Amino acid sequence: MPGTGRAIIRRDTIPINKHMKKHLKRIIISAILVFALSCSIALAEDEETMQVQAPAEPVSVELSENTEAPPVTDEPEAVPDEQLPSSDTLTVEDTSDGTGEVQQTDGSDTAEPVAAVPENTAAETPADEPAAEDPSVPASDGESGSDPGDDPEPVVYEAKIIEQDDGLYYIDPETGEIRTEAGFITYNGKRYYITEGGRIAVGTEVTLEDGTYHAGKTGAILTGVHKWDGVRYYSGTTSGRLKSVRGFVMYNGKKYHVYSTGKIAVSKFFVFKDRKYIAGSTGAILKGVNKWKSHYYYSNEKSGIIRVAQGLAKWDGKYYFVEKGGRIRVNQPFFYKSKPYVSLSKGWCRLLTNINTGLVTKIARRQVGIMTGVKYWQWYYGTRFVDTDRTPWCGAFIAWCFHAAGQYSRVSGIRKYGNLGYVPSYSRYASANGKWINRSTAKGGDIIVFGNDMHVGIVEYVCNGYVYTIEGNAGPTAAVGCGKPGAVIRRLLKLNDTRIKGILHV
Repeated sequence: MPGTGRAIIRRDTIPINKHMKKHLKRIIISAILVFALSCSIALAEDEETMQVQAPAEPVSVELSENTEAPPVTDEPEAVPDEQLPSSDTLTVEDTSDGTGEVQQTDGSDTAEPVAAVPENTAAETPADEPAAEDPSVPASDGESGSDPGDDPEPVVYEAKIIEQDDGLYYIDPETGEIRTEAGFITYNGKRYYITEGGRIAVGTEVTLEDGTYHAGKTGAILTGVHKWDGVRYYSGTTSGRLKSVRGFVMYNGKKYHVYSTGKIAVSKFFVFKDRKYIAGSTGAILKGVNKWKSHYYYSNEKSGIIRVAQGLAKWDGKYYFVEKGGRIRVNQPFFYKSKPYVSLSKGWCRLLTNINTGLVTKIARRQVGIMTGVKYWQWYYGTRFVDTDRTPWCGAFIAWCFHAAGQYSRVSGIRKYGNLGYVPSYSRYASANGKWINRSTAKGGDIIVFGNDMHVGIVEYVCNGYVYTIEGNAGPTAAVGCGKPGAVIRRLLKLNDTRIKGILHV
């Protein structure tokens, strides 16, 4: 029954006799031996607990009707004494109360002894085999019980720079001692050089086989653009070695020119590989429009190369006129691609839209570039034109422009004082009729006289202290004695130019 610790076999299921009792005993003994053997094996495999616990309750076994009964004989078989259970183990007895039940007792009654396995007993180690060492048990000689194959924990020291009376020194984190071997070390992201003996180089120039280095006031090797004895140098941003090949470097988004000594070009106008550059006061290459010794220059905004070709350049939303060679035109009106501009004091210029657009000046502009005075001379004089400098035609050009504009009457009064092809006639007319005007108030269509009545032209417009003129029989080919005729040209002069005699209004 449950909880009683007895196995009950009912007689009405299988008849019980003495022969069967013997076989039943054998079965029980065999089961006990098998159980004990399995416990011994478990004890041997389990090195940590080395204990075997008996089952909490015996297992109830019930034979069914189909179970084959052992053969019945008249005489019982002899059982060897060593196979019989001991008296302190379980026994099987036949009750004589007539119920026919076989009861398994708990050993309190007299029974055949059966070998028992004591509980919580560790398996014994054979005498001829050494006992396995328990890693949790300390060694008998007092040493640590750790696995002999494990490496000991390395001792970690702190890397640091210390200051002593004679300088700075570096504590090596591997040895915990001052490093005395010469060479570079890196500490807190900066490089230092240790001299022979261990002292860190401070405030000195270090020259090695691979190059030169600058050790700063704290000992850290200087990198990038830096000052040394008041001079700017460039060192590699990683190594700190001075650049030893002339050329350009980029540092913090700016361009610098470095010489083979490591020095940086500062406040210098220089030429490198046939290109012009300006290095500013910090050494950075100037870009855009900059002033250098009273002149303005335009440098490419990416490369810093000074532009030397003539033309307009745009910088910071403004236009500048670059003359051939690189200088920017300042305080001057000028024509570019047949459009009038004026440059102001800092070089930037604007397109002129308010100049006089009178018909006389329009016609005169159309004549610019003509290299001979045949048309003007023959119209005015009606004689053969001699194509040399001995044929003066500047006055005839003035008369022809007024005639072509339908305004010849404006100059016809000058004929009272002489031929329109003769320059002194214009001066006499102006003086006699009060026609000389303030130069700054001159407008397009006025007449300008040069020198001692040597030359005459038409005013195109006046702006910012300058006067634009259109002149016939002018230019290099009109020089006296060159043997070539002049041309129709546009010229720009300052209003106070001493070559100007005066401007008259007609």
